[in-house]
Amino acid sequence: MASPEDEESERNTAGRASFWRTLNADLARAERAVARVGRSAGRAPRAAVPEASPAPCFGQTAESVKAWLTENVREGAEVVVRETQWHRLVYTRAVVTGLGKGRFRVASLRRDGTLGNEDSFYYSGKHCFYPKGQTRLVVPTPAVVAAADELAAAGATVPPWVVEERRLSIY
Repeated sequence: MASPEDEESERNTAGRASFWRTLNADLARAERAVARVGRSAGRAPRAAVPEASPAPCFGQTAESVKAWLTENVREGAEVVVRETQWHRLVYTRAVVTGLGKGRFRVASLRRDGTLGNEDSFYYSGKHCFYPKGQTRLVVPTPAVVAAADELAAAGATVPPWVVEERRLSIY
């Protein structure tokens, strides 16, 4: 006849074995579910993000933007505003309308050539009223100006660049 300690030890051993069997079964069930979801979506469960071309302002640094603005901003000079709201990258052409101490005003150019909304920016390229926001000035390189024109022609609704794929762009 077995002692009470031996019976308790056998129950603990059986309980541990049952626990591990259940855990392994749950894990296998979860792995099958993940694989099934991946197949039903038509791709692997952790699909890679497709490669996209970098944004036209990719590689511009805060220092390079500040240096360009310090040298080239005067009334009537053309600049480009970069906005990254709602996971989109939108460029807008703008014209400097006024200079101030440490900052300047720009007005966006509409498609018909008239001036639109006016904003103030620091010479660092940051927006005066929202310096930590998602609106900045960038150097108007030919690629950036072409992108701004392309977006203006399309109504600036569906830009070809996605911000999430290029978070290291500038600033």
